[in-house]
Formats: sequence, structure tokens, C-alpha cells
Amino acid sequence: MTRRRRFDEVERGLVADIVTVLDESADGLTDEAGRRLWRRQVNAQVEGVPQEIYAVPRQEFVGVVSACAAQDEGLAELVDVTRTLAPALGLRLQPLVDEWRAHRVYAGRDWHALRDALHRPLAEPGDLAGLFALSTGGRRMLPAHSTTPWQAFVNLADLNSGPGELPSSMVFLEHLAQRPELASAVTEIRAWNDHFAAEWELLDDSGLSGLRKSMESTGRAARSGPVSGATGRQEPRPPIRLYICVSPDRTPQPGGTRRRTPRYHVSARLNFPDSATLHPEQEPEARAPVTRRQLNARVAELLTRVAELCHHRSDPVALDFFLPLELLDEPVEWWNRDPTLDYGNPLFHAYEVTVHSLERMQRSRFHNAWRRRWARWQENRTNGRSVPHPNGEVHVCLPDPSLTGAKHLSRLGATVGGNNDVVGLLLCEPPWRRGTLGEREVGLALDLGLAVLMYHRPGGAAAPWRDALAEAGLAGLPRLANQWRFAADMEKTGAYDPAVIRAMAMVYDDPEQLLDGGPTAPVTFVGGTE
Repeated sequence: MTRRRRFDEVERGLVADIVTVLDESADGLTDEAGRRLWRRQVNAQVEGVPQEIYAVPRQEFVGVVSACAAQDEGLAELVDVTRTLAPALGLRLQPLVDEWRAHRVYAGRDWHALRDALHRPLAEPGDLAGLFALSTGGRRMLPAHSTTPWQAFVNLADLNSGPGELPSSMVFLEHLAQRPELASAVTEIRAWNDHFAAEWELLDDSGLSGLRKSMESTGRAARSGPVSGATGRQEPRPPIRLYICVSPDRTPQPGGTRRRTPRYHVSARLNFPDSATLHPEQEPEARAPVTRRQLNARVAELLTRVAELCHHRSDPVALDFFLPLELLDEPVEWWNRDPTLDYGNPLFHAYEVTVHSLERMQRSRFHNAWRRRWARWQENRTNGRSVPHPNGEVHVCLPDPSLTGAKHLSRLGATVGGNNDVVGLLLCEPPWRRGTLGEREVGLALDLGLAVLMYHRPGGAAAPWRDALAEAGLAGLPRLANQWRFAADMEKTGAYDPAVIRAMAMVYDDPEQLLDGGPTAPVTFVGGTE
């Protein structure tokens, strides 16, 4: 291994910091037996570790850390051993080792001013992971031990870049320079990147200058919003999407008994249009599962935290609910944003709301048929091919009293399975209870890859859906259904009673939106049970 003869000021400071972390530990390294085991494990990984035992632990730590620091990757080995014996120490030591590696990459320039400017959390801590992933193109995710921009920067310093490409750590600094809370650090960030871009011959349009021009152009476009080239009109800004997963609590009960009242976990991820990854919604603490009646209140709490998280942005917000089959009849669009108020304040007043099938997302065996039918539908639309209704894009299930449930399902499977142009299904009854015909129709629809399911909740009627299909077609259903909800909420009767419109429900699953997109795809969050 290559030996380092002497440490510079930064390295001496890092050795002292590592020694201090070890010396202040209460995790078993302060007693002689614990240190002996730790030293033996380190010695197995790093050559030349001193074996002397000192009455003062700090002296012993100085000898071991200095010996590891003198060898390539010796400190990394020390952290790996320490993490095994004392995991909490590993989280505290890893940022210091990241600094050690970064100092070798960024040699010859004092970094104290930059470190002081960046060694504080962002105003919205959840944004750090997004900037990190964006700067790396998704090649590396923000590690748990990196909680400040400085720790994230030094962690990126050893990430290789291609010939002539700007290192990801420098790209990350340029993104940090756009943050309002780091305005006082912009001069130091720019000076740092200017220095190393010049030293490494990365100042041209394919390097630092090109990145800054691109970011400036993107920033102007984001501030003004995209413009349609054909009409010159302002295009809608892409929304922040909040993915809300409601999953049944499967925790075994004492004695193997089942809960009489089912409970559900509520979890969420945020997809920002300018981020390359999904962002966890930071709950203040782990939450216990809730009953069905408590779901609205739990989601209202979630939306309050998300509103605070996004207070500095002007993007619209869309809600994507992923519900298990037994909750598909829940009127989530009509849930109140604040259930404590004495007047109705449904979600669709403030958000675009879409419901998705959790079972479909989590079971990959459904995905091929789903993608296939959706792709055929998109191809038909692109080519202007007209598919006749009702035996085309959408199949309408009409209950036949002369057929048993099994016979009805068998006939439905033959009709839909033999027609690849069908992508939607209007159920004959709601999937409101296990074992009912509506629930079994949903199972068949998932198996055959039908992307859109329409139904009425108990007390409604299917007639409005048929008229909506005739008026808007399958692609226009979400927009028209939302218009009808607003009209119903304003007690505008129109052709249908508002109560009938309130009972309309729809699952609209676009596989391109839900399955594709790499780290930003919601399937990376709600999928994976198979």
C-alpha cells in the first residue's frame, strides 16, 4: 500500500476529529476489552496498526487512526470495522472520511470558507436528496449520513466523470448556488468552481460555462412557464405529484387472530417536476395504522405537511391515490382537506385527484397485458384509427339476471380477451365488498390489462358514465368527470342529480406515467410485493 509521509493542516484536523468521535463514544470502545476487539478487527484489514494498550483511550485512538490515515483507504476500512461493532459511530465517522477523500480530489485550495457556508441544512431538508440525484443523473443516491449540503458535496467528490465532463460534485455546487437560503455563499461557490474548472480545463461550453448557460435558460423557462410553439399560449406548468399509498396492515395479532376492524398504513412520496428522484414526506414520527374512518383525517394531516414543504414553490399539486381493492369505493375526491371545518372542502377543489389500483402496481404479472393494451390504444389514437363503441375502447357490463356470476365472468373474459382494442371497463356493480360480482370483475380486468375502470358507488347509477363516454371519449373522461363534480358540488342539477355524480368513481391507470421514469416512477415506491 502507498504510504503518506506527512499530513497537511486539513488532514491533521480530520484525524483529530475522528479521534474525538471515537474517544467520546459510549458504545463499547472506551473499555479495554472493547478496544482490544476493535483494534484486532482493524488490524485484520489495515497493515501496521500499533498494538500498544494505553491507560488513556485517546492515546490509543491517535495511534490507530494515524496509522490508518497513512494508508490508501485505511480510514474507510477503519469506519467499516467500527460500523460493525458500533453502528451509531459509523454514521458519525463516515462524513469525516468523505471529507478526507474530497480533500485529495480538491487539493491546493483552502476550503474553510466554502465548508462554513455549506455546513448547514437547507430550508427544506427533503430537497437535498433531489439536488443530489439530479447532479448525478441518478447514479448515486444521497446517503443517510449526509444531512447538510457540505456533507453531500464531499460525498460526491470521488464520483468519476467522463473525459471532458464536469464532475458531479461541481454540478451539485452549481445547483446549490440557485438556492435562496445559500445566496450568501454564491460568491464562494462560483470562485471554487471557477478555480477547479480552469485547473482541469473544463471552462468551455461542454463544461462549466455550458452548464451555467443551460441552468440560466432553464431558470428563465421555469419562471415564465413553457409556451406552445403553435399558438404562442402559455402551457400549464407540470404539477408536483404527491403519491399516497394506502396499504392494509398485515401485522400478525397475538394468538394469530385477525382484527375485526381492518387498519391501514398511509405513506407518501413527492415527485417534483425538476427532480430526478422521489422525495419521502417527512413524518414527525412513525404513525400507527388507522381505520377506514380515520383515513380522511390522516390524509389531511399529510397535506398540511406537504403544503409547508412546498411553501416556496408555485407549482400546482396533483394527488395520486394507490388504494387496495376493498377501498376502491372510497370517495377520496370528496374527502375534506380539513375535516374539522363545519363546511365541505373536498380535495378536488384544490388538487387534481386520480385513483390507482394498488394491486395492479404491486403485481408485476399484470404489467405486460396492461402495457400492451395501453400501447395499442395510443397507437390507434396517433394513427387516427376509430374504434367503434361499445365493443371498442370501453366494454360496458350489463347485468343479465339469467346468468350466474361465474357464467357472466366467463362471457366477459371471452369478450374482452378476444378484443385487444378494449382498454376500459364499466363495471356492472361497485367493487365494494370481497366476493361480489363487481370485485371479481376488477380481478378479471387487472388480469386482462384493462387500464380504466369505471363504476358507481353504492347508491349511484351507471348511466352518467355511458353518457360521459359518448361526450368525451376515454381520454377525456378525467377532465369531464371533474367538471361534473364541481357542478354537483354547486348543486347544479343538470341532467343528473348531484348525488348520482358524487357516486361516480374511476380508476385511471396510465402505465407510462406509473411504471416508467426511473427513480421518479411511483412503482419504485408502491410496487415490489412480488
